[in-house]
Amino acid sequence: DYIVVEPEGTTVKVDQIRTLKSQLTKTAMESSAIVCVIHAVDTLTQGAANSLLKFLEEPTGNIHFILLTEQLSKVLITIQSRCQIIRFQSNAGENIVATLKERGVLNATAQLLSQLTSNIDQAVEMLESESFGQIRQESWNWFVRVFTNRAMAFVTIQSQVMPLLATKADSELFLTLLQIYIRDALLVARGVEGAIIQSDKLATMKSFANHLTVSEWIKEHEKMTNAIAKVGANVGVQAVLEQWVLQIPK
Repeated sequence: DYIVVEPEGTTVKVDQIRTLKSQLTKTAMESSAIVCVIHAVDTLTQGAANSLLKFLEEPTGNIHFILLTEQLSKVLITIQSRCQIIRFQSNAGENIVATLKERGVLNATAQLLSQLTSNIDQAVEMLESESFGQIRQESWNWFVRVFTNRAMAFVTIQSQVMPLLATKADSELFLTLLQIYIRDALLVARGVEGAIIQSDKLATMKSFANHLTVSEWIKEHEKMTNAIAKVGANVGVQAVLEQWVLQIPK
């Protein structure tokens, strides 16, 4: 038996996962093997992700899940940890990095842009955009502030961050950059420094990566995945950022 789940609209919803679980429970009694493919698993709503996670935590021998995504960094790490990750390499990211470096762009900037888009024209447009440069710089400054002066970080959400986030796309970009920084901090905390995206930020990252444990960084990555989903669902980014700051372990 072969079951496919695809996003309804822009997300995979909790009702879809509940229906899937019901189907699998019935089919498992009638079939020797079931293959279930979930497309765009990075678009799972929070409820859908939690529901799927419970299913993955208690695997059944004759059910095989194939979870597909083009944005692994947006998939909850707790889901990733219960899967065998197989990467089908695309040349797009490598091509973007190579093309940008040929134009004199620093490696760390080229690597970052390759994480944000798979389109070279869009990468160049972002690079030349004044707003992108401002959001990139403030996202890093604010991220460092969160782990060095949290009270000031909270205050500057309204005074320094919000004036830069004029659109939902700006807000999602800001949060995505934060998620990349969290990923890099997690890797530094694990001692895997060579795998970070923002290699030019390594020295600063080292100064606070050990402020949280590896498991705490993993939780922060998951929180940021949820934060991006909330903003995508039209929750105000200021409230999302304030909530995130207040919930980080001290």
